[in-house]
Amino acid sequence: MFLETVVVQLGRQDDRHVEIVSGLEAGQTYVAQNAFALKAELGRSGLEHAGHAH
Repeated sequence: MFLETVVVQLGRQDDRHVEIVSGLEAGQTYVAQNAFALKAELGRSGLEHAGHAH
């Protein structure tokens, strides 16, 4: 899995939803919360595969 920071332009919003006007394609997978924890876990599992498990 590849993670990258993407700048998005926000449109209309209410208490539950925010419209993304640009920066993501319709249906594109994204991380909205806990991205740091996800990236750390992915990095850790990559080390385990390389024989560096702790």
